[in-house]
Amino acid sequence: MTDRTIERVRAYIVAIEVPQRPAFVTPPPRRHRLVPVAAALAVFAVLFIVVVRPDRVLLEAASDGGTGQTWAFPDQFAAYSYLTASVSESPPGPVIAYYHQGCGCELFDYPQTLVLSAFTDRYRRVDVAENNSGPALLSPAGDRVAVGSRIPLTGLSMVDLVTGQTKLFETPRPFMPVAWSPNFRYLAGVWQGWQHDGGPLMLFDVDTGQVTQLSYLDVSMAAFSPDGTELAVQNGNELLVIDLFGNERRKLGTGTQLLLNGSSWSPDGKLLITWQDGQGLSFADATGTGAPVPAPLGIGGPQGAAWISERKVLTSGGGLIESDVDTGVSRVISRFNSGPFDNFHMGQMQFAYAMLPIVQVRPAGWFTDRGPLNTWLQLISAGLVLALLTWLGLRLARRARAPRASSQ
Repeated sequence: MTDRTIERVRAYIVAIEVPQRPAFVTPPPRRHRLVPVAAALAVFAVLFIVVVRPDRVLLEAASDGGTGQTWAFPDQFAAYSYLTASVSESPPGPVIAYYHQGCGCELFDYPQTLVLSAFTDRYRRVDVAENNSGPALLSPAGDRVAVGSRIPLTGLSMVDLVTGQTKLFETPRPFMPVAWSPNFRYLAGVWQGWQHDGGPLMLFDVDTGQVTQLSYLDVSMAAFSPDGTELAVQNGNELLVIDLFGNERRKLGTGTQLLLNGSSWSPDGKLLITWQDGQGLSFADATGTGAPVPAPLGIGGPQGAAWISERKVLTSGGGLIESDVDTGVSRVISRFNSGPFDNFHMGQMQFAYAMLPIVQVRPAGWFTDRGPLNTWLQLISAGLVLALLTWLGLRLARRARAPRASSQ
């Protein structure tokens, strides 16, 4: 091929138009808006926790429940919880009720001994009563719980619900407290280990720890008179009244009427709350004069009962029931929450009965105070839900903007 031919081919190739390849343009970096948003939320959460201390804020806000320290029952008790703190680690302050929840016979059903704050939805476990498995008695003012003992243990534990501290008193035998005196200084009780949980009636001085034997009777239950000078006692199937020296004052009857509990004596000194099979809650004449007594109410069970006033009583059975002893009219003032399968039963209810005349009923609060751990778990759960909703919202917003950007 000659040089001339080569030149012609070269000129021909040069004349051909070759499409130009577009220059490569680096796309702008994607702006991950979720990262700064998440970082800002994290910083805000840390500052909020460190500075505001929401657990303390919630607990302090729940301390009066917006009621101004008014003694009140919630219109519904809270459900069973495995996260309830103990009195020892987080004292609740004055309480209005003491009760058992859960019977231990169902799956994951651990029996608990609980107290409910007098002012708000604050619940605590009485760990001393659970550990000792002993009979316990709430004080009339709701500030202490006396925990007795069962064989082979001895002694009496006094749990302060305000400080969370426990004072142990030594007793020569297992002791079962049954009644507080009106001045809150003495406890009537019986030695455990006798037949039918009854035995000699003892008087325990809370201030000194001294124990005095009042009677050699086979006593199973007792209740102080309003002035604190007498005791109604259940001696077998006999109901009688004795003085604080153990002397018999009067017999009230023999039969199937059994003294219900240590808060059975009415404020005016005229009536005693009793339990009678087939009749339910009934009444006995405390004066021994044969005065007429109200008809049996026929409600509740042999559990908690106390006087609200001279003519009204408060009982428990599926809820808290206020009853007029003259008319027999009853109304439910608070309901129990026994769980979705009705296996977390509530029983052995006791009241701070000295405060019942001023107690009101309030709506159950939106926040249930189970203790510091439960409060933090609720806050963490709420934070996780908020973070998840924020992330989903950002994802949906980005997807909604994507079609509009591509169409342009």
